[in-house]
Amino acid sequence: MTARDVARLGQVFTPPKVVAFMLDLCRNAGRALEPSAGDGAFFQHLLARHPDSVGIEIDPRVAPPGARIGDFFAYPLSEQFDTIVGNPPYVRYQDVAAETKKQLKSELFDARSNLFLFFIEKSIRHLKPGGELVFIVPREFIKLTAAKKLNAWLYRQGSIT
Repeated sequence: MTARDVARLGQVFTPPKVVAFMLDLCRNAGRALEPSAGDGAFFQHLLARHPDSVGIEIDPRVAPPGARIGDFFAYPLSEQFDTIVGNPPYVRYQDVAAETKKQLKSELFDARSNLFLFFIEKSIRHLKPGGELVFIVPREFIKLTAAKKLNAWLYRQGSIT
């Protein structure tokens, strides 16, 4: 098994039971994205459901077959999806790779913001109208001071379940 980089890349892979539960929450048909594909826990299922699905993984050591190797934050917003699902990386801002930090431009966040918050915002921007985002987030997400502006923005974009 390939070594994981939890501190710098937030690599904590999702167990099969959690993957199945989250995929059952997805309601839309059409194009799907896993923006932090990791070892492909979601991506392989998405490909089976939607052959034009996209998986993006920054670490070529763990990327599943068919995933694009690269930084999600470099992926063009012109690429739009009906469903985005996954387990975003949890990385303290000070531990985010310098190349990724250069691409994290948002008025919603500051240096207290964990990388998963940036993943949420960018993912929402990749959704087609009526699109759905199904992510694993911590229970306290709604209360985080660092996520206050994001939460207000999310409520203006649609609904949270």
